[in-house]
Amino acid sequence: LSRYYDSNKINCKTVLIHKTKILLLFIFVFAFQLIEAKDAQFHFFDRTSKEQITSTISNKNTIIPQNWQVLKNGTWEEISIPFLCIDCSNLELKSTFDFDSISAVKQMYLKFQGIGGSAEIYLNKKLLQFLPNAQIPVKINISSELLWVEQTNELIIKFKVPETINDGYPVFTQLYTEPYYMGLFKPVQLYLVPDYCLDNFNYLVNEIDEICEVGYRFNLHIPEKLIDRVVPASIDYSILGPDDKLYHRRIKTIRSASSSIDDILKIPKSEFWNPDRPVHSSLIYTIARNNRILYRDTVAITFRTSESNQKQFFLNGEEIIIKGINYYQNYLNFESKQFLNIVKKDLRIIKNLGFNAVRFPNYFPDEEIVSITDSLGLLLFTELPIKRYPVLLFQSDNLLENTKISLKQISSYSQNHPSVYAIGIGQEIPLYHGSVQKFYLIINGYMKSLSPLPMYVSPIPSLMSYKERFADFYMLDVYRPL
Repeated sequence: LSRYYDSNKINCKTVLIHKTKILLLFIFVFAFQLIEAKDAQFHFFDRTSKEQITSTISNKNTIIPQNWQVLKNGTWEEISIPFLCIDCSNLELKSTFDFDSISAVKQMYLKFQGIGGSAEIYLNKKLLQFLPNAQIPVKINISSELLWVEQTNELIIKFKVPETINDGYPVFTQLYTEPYYMGLFKPVQLYLVPDYCLDNFNYLVNEIDEICEVGYRFNLHIPEKLIDRVVPASIDYSILGPDDKLYHRRIKTIRSASSSIDDILKIPKSEFWNPDRPVHSSLIYTIARNNRILYRDTVAITFRTSESNQKQFFLNGEEIIIKGINYYQNYLNFESKQFLNIVKKDLRIIKNLGFNAVRFPNYFPDEEIVSITDSLGLLLFTELPIKRYPVLLFQSDNLLENTKISLKQISSYSQNHPSVYAIGIGQEIPLYHGSVQKFYLIINGYMKSLSPLPMYVSPIPSLMSYKERFADFYMLDVYRPL
């Protein structure tokens, strides 16, 4: 109804807004009552790399939880993953894993590529974290005190439909009559941080020109026993372009087991990632002590910039015309099929048809899919599941905090993926309302403090001119058959 309000009919508008709020909230509650009344349906599909699902250890630093079970009528029953459940009001999963020795564990993370539904994560009966239903990759730090050595460790995931704003992102609508589903349809891993590790590489292009100045930073972790003031260890690190041309090299003394290293290099803009040349550079580093090499490794890195305004998009300082297509998520289409093979084939077709961008409406794809778009040279427009919300929800502190948490996770994750071009924070939003504008003013400022990624909103059409105050650009959803 808000699309058709006449700005001159203030009294009528106010009444209609309150009626719309009540109606939407009633539909929301009624929808969940219907969900609870139906029988749960389980659907299974395949991912291309079966070893990620079936092997106990994919490499020395990664453990895949095994023996998944689902709680049905008070009894644990075996279940294969990945899967999704339709018409579930709640869902409880259990898995197990073992450790030979916890003393060797320096630091550990539980890594989710995103899950369906809101969920509480428990390890050995202790609550680790609550995850809202944003399907965003997340990394949860695990203290070694929570792990068991001489008995099997137990991981429990308790899913639920978000019934209130406290539970995550409420879902009012589904596209193409697709039902609401929850489940575990993306990889789950326990990652043990190795003795030698370089992580959290991030950069900022200080000046865009033919030769660009780039400031960068990374974290370095080495064994504590190597820290010695008399004979300290050192790091020798170099940055090579896509064609292995050396652009930067430094040698520095390492003074702590975990340290942050900052530096600046100059590199031609032609070496930056772009859709026509989706290439990566390399950071090669060597840890040595007393003229003896202790460790050496190579990390793939990329450089690029993205900007936008109300009329133009820029990539690496040059205007780019976005030719994109929507790629909706419907896991039911992949039942009993190889999920990643199909998605990879679809994305290659999109690229070969001449598109340079793909939008994932209302969800964030997992890392394996984003890695495919990195290599193909497709710009990603990804979104949080904030869709057709009434004004009342934007007045909630819970929605604001959930959005901030999700953006922080996205900004950290997207640094290593050059194809992630922009983040959408709402579809068909009543941006003409003051409360909603306040919400987006806060979120826009917060996003700029985290990442240079542009932020966009899809507002309900109105006569207002929003400019850049609430988002970097706006997307108009026009629904019509092709």
